[in-house]
Amino acid sequence: MKRKCEKYSIDGFIKNYPELSKKNIEIYIDSESIEKIVLVLNSRQKKFKRIIYTILAGRYNDDLYGIEDRDNNITAMKFKHGDNERIYCKEYFTEGKKVVMIVVHFKKNEKNGKKEKNIFKSISKYEYEFK
Repeated sequence: MKRKCEKYSIDGFIKNYPELSKKNIEIYIDSESIEKIVLVLNSRQKKFKRIIYTILAGRYNDDLYGIEDRDNNITAMKFKHGDNERIYCKEYFTEGKKVVMIVVHFKKNEKNGKKEKNIFKSISKYEYEFK
């Protein structure tokens, strides 16, 4: 059964950066994790805007938004502010690019350990209904 996700509006962001509107990239939030993710986004708005710009420009940046598991299209929004908070995402390449923010995680080590690999394994199986 496919999981549900909600589209994250980037309309206001596009108004400030019209050059990014030409990209066919959409951002979503997993419905089951929406409350935790929104808490992070609201507390880290300045950094999140930089991450959104990076995503909409079609780029990766190891300090902001990078690939964690290439085989399964798992990425991370990185909020390196003391507690190394991350939002793990999965990218889908159907009718453009869709990035789904799935889970908040506090990473303790620089390298991906067993805990992170288990998260990647779990979310790699997720499929979504995009509306």
